[in-house]
Amino acid sequence: MKYQWKINESEIDVDFEKNADGEYTATIDDTAYTVWSHRMGPNHLYAEINGQSYNIAIGNDGTTKHVSINGIPYKVEDRSLRRRSSGGDQHTGDITPPMPGSIVRILVEEGDTVTSGQEMIVLSAMKMETTLYAPFNATVDKILVAEGDQVNAGQQLFELTPIEAEGDA
Repeated sequence: MKYQWKINESEIDVDFEKNADGEYTATIDDTAYTVWSHRMGPNHLYAEINGQSYNIAIGNDGTTKHVSINGIPYKVEDRSLRRRSSGGDQHTGDITPPMPGSIVRILVEEGDTVTSGQEMIVLSAMKMETTLYAPFNATVDKILVAEGDQVNAGQQLFELTPIEAEGDA
């Protein structure tokens, strides 16, 4: 999965690929890094990148993540979340859970066309079920989770491509 990140004032492209052993390969500027991580808490990760250990704390103010890596602070914006339709409208509507939970039902399939406000997924958190909805008209390119999966707050659940509604041209 490709990401475009702005870290402090630098912009970088990162391509993540999940390996069979649960590790990831992150490629930045043609350099590959082996990444393994373990969630220590809702805002704390332990990671090993090419064998070097990192403690990572993550805070989120809605649009920007504040990341501390081994005590060094970074401001991170995920530019890949900003998608544009052919009409030029900016879409920032990734479907993400508001809190950690488990996936109960996935109500769409890859390739489906969804309309803004359509039910897409049901998750259970704190003994309550929450339904998440399509943020705009889109095609479901990829479903990133399965029923029964445990997910984290803010975790991307789908890859969507915005589509223009009739009459928006």
